[in-house]
Order: sequence, then structure tokens, then C-alpha cells
Amino acid sequence: MSIKLNGATSGSVELDVPAAVTGGDVNLSLPGAGTVDRLERAGNILQVLQAVKTDAFSTSSSASFVDITGLSVNITPSSASSKVLALFSVIGGTSAGSGWYVNLVRDSTNVAIGDTAGSRVRSTVSNYSVPTIQLHSFGFEFLDSPATTSQVTYKLQLKAQSSFTSYINRSGTDTDNDLYSRALSSITVMEVAA
Repeated sequence: MSIKLNGATSGSVELDVPAAVTGGDVNLSLPGAGTVDRLERAGNILQVLQAVKTDAFSTSSSASFVDITGLSVNITPSSASSKVLALFSVIGGTSAGSGWYVNLVRDSTNVAIGDTAGSRVRSTVSNYSVPTIQLHSFGFEFLDSPATTSQVTYKLQLKAQSSFTSYINRSGTDTDNDLYSRALSSITVMEVAA
């Protein structure tokens, strides 16, 4: 014996009764209205993707932001109305007492930066590292609306201050002893049904 459930517009699912049931009625209890979750219900997480970087990265670029290799994720939203929740954790430092700046970018568009204010650097997060033995960490989250069903890339970019060098997953001073460490950074994106 089996039960066939037909979709509202197409498709069906068939439920088979276990072979151990012989004769008599078989009762199937379904939750009351409003308690059956649907994949497309607003707020549901439809997919989760992550990139983890365990090696070190550096740049001396102060004129523009550069992609941090290994900290990018491709995601293809299932609906143009979906939101994408981007979360990242970045750890780093600098070669001298100087600033370092990180941006969250979708393809080539900054999706989470501060307003223009004179000569100040517009970034998602930033830090001024003193002394060079220190590692500093950022945790950040942002709900984006890519408005597409095409693949998009969320990535992190890094910029140094002046002619100094900025590092990811290591401090500016990186002597090979147990006073120093290597760290891990990551970026995670989740498609959220709207």
C-alpha cells in the first residue's frame, strides 16, 4: 500500500507503508497549518558556502584595494529576490605602526563601506596596528541584495597605508619562535529566502 501526494501544479511524492504493517488502517499525522516549513519561506537559509584561508597574504598597495587570494566565494542565488548574508573573520597586522583596510566586495562592487569624508579611506573595516608584533581581528556581517540569479562572487580586498605592508594571517614581525603565530581567516555567504 502507498500514499501518493500530488504537487499543486506538477510532480508527486509516493509514501510506502512499511512491509510489517498487515491489514487495518494506517494513520499518517501531519502537523497543523503553519507548522510545515517550506524551502522558499522568507528567512529560510537556502545554501551556505565558505572559503577558509590558512596561509599568509601581504600587499604594499596603498593606491587601491587588492583581492586577498583564497578569500572569495561564488554563489548563484536561486531567486532574484533572495538576500545574501555575508560574514567574515579576518586577522592580520602591518610591517610598521600603520593602518590596514579591508573591503567586502560583490564582483567589483563595494557592498559595505563607509561614507566619503575628505581624504579618509572608505572601507568595511580598518585598524591601526602598533606594535608590529600584534595580530588584530575583525568579525563582520552584512545582508546584501544582489537581485540576480546569475553567479556572483563575494570577496575580501586589502589595502595598505602609505608604503607599509599589510598582512593577513600573520603579524608584521614574523620571527620564527613561539612569541608569534599564524592565524586563520574566512568568509561565509548564505542565501536567505525573501
